[in-house]
Amino acid sequence: MKNRKTLSLLLAGAMTAALLAVPAQAAEQQPQMPAPYAISADHWSREDFSQEANPEVFTGVYSRELYNTIRQTMLDGTSDTAPAYTQVSKEDYSVVKKLIGRMEGVLRYEHHVPQNFTDYWRYLDYFAVSAEMPENYQAPLDFVQPVIEATAEIGDRERVEAFNDYIRTLLAYEKGKTLPSRRPSLPISGN
Repeated sequence: MKNRKTLSLLLAGAMTAALLAVPAQAAEQQPQMPAPYAISADHWSREDFSQEANPEVFTGVYSRELYNTIRQTMLDGTSDTAPAYTQVSKEDYSVVKKLIGRMEGVLRYEHHVPQNFTDYWRYLDYFAVSAEMPENYQAPLDFVQPVIEATAEIGDRERVEAFNDYIRTLLAYEKGKTLPSRRPSLPISGN
């Protein structure tokens, strides 16, 4: 009987200690919530970059305002900073989203709504653009950076040719090797 009482007291003490320790550990492991984010006037496109662009590119939903928003986002940084906004009509919203999704390059453009947005409901017709470089792009960019820097003083055409020549030096060919043929398989008829 005494052993059972001792065991009960030990278990109760262990459980109490465990319960007291959990909140302290949970508090240490809780991720910090970012500060609330509210749209303000300095998040709009602040410069008219479109004056530098070919006016023929501005057709349909790809307006000067959207162009300026993308350029402003590039200037301001990634979505970790305030993205730039533009006004988009309800009818054009999905078209604009598809358009920026197709703009591939070193930077990937996407519709951006911060998780800590507090007043998005007031700006339903505004469209934020984020410009981020995917993580897996950084290693190749670091690899070719010396070539980019070495060709900084020459013209664009010469840079492209120098870069092409450099990439070709990295390729190795095996004599006599060919790609396997990729003929489509035809269904066998039951006749």
